Amino acid sequence: MNHLAAILVVLLGHQSFAVRESAHESLERLGHLAIPALIAAADSKDPERASRANRLLTRLKIEWDCEWSDRKIQ
Repeated sequence: MNHLAAILVVLLGHQSFAVRESAHESLERLGHLAIPALIAAADSKDPERASRANRLLTRLKIEWDCEWSDRKIQ
């Protein structure tokens, strides 16, 4: 698991909205490297962390599907 991603998923549950948003954006930029940490966080007892992790996983899957579809078309 990517060490930075593991730290960032913890911050998805931080009490500060700004910290949560920053962690969310950073995980999004990490892309597929963040997936193992996001999968682990998706079942978190912290509802904010779990919700954000699930949203990011969905978004990354959609982006991956779009990239894969573009490659198949070419």
